[in-house]
Amino acid sequence: MIQQLLVSALIVLTTGLAVLTVLCLRSYLALKKQVSELAANNSDAASVPEKLAEMREQLKSFSSRLDELDKRKSVPAAAPLPAPPNLNRRGQVMRLYRSGESTSSIASAFGVSQGEIELMVKVQELLSEGTNGETSPNSL
Repeated sequence: MIQQLLVSALIVLTTGLAVLTVLCLRSYLALKKQVSELAANNSDAASVPEKLAEMREQLKSFSSRLDELDKRKSVPAAAPLPAPPNLNRRGQVMRLYRSGESTSSIASAFGVSQGEIELMVKVQELLSEGTNGETSPNSL
């Protein structure tokens, strides 16, 4: 009977020891998982200063580019080229030329160079020759 009590006590102790072993193993695995997660988070945290330094460099680069663009913006743009005379202006130039006005007076009236007026007249004359002498202000 004492032997049965000892065997029963031994079974209870062995079972308890097995349960404790399983619980310890589960706790160990859970702690191991938490440690690896913390290590991963720590490695991310360790790279934060590097990322911050990289962002600072990018910010400096953007700032210098912005300064360059501001400098370019402050440089006055070249005066736009005058628009080519439209068909109405060409017709007016040819009418004045045919009425006997000089190319210099026509040029000053339209605010263009005398050479430009001479070119318009020459082109119109060439076109007139090509159309058998028929002249139209809208030929150009």
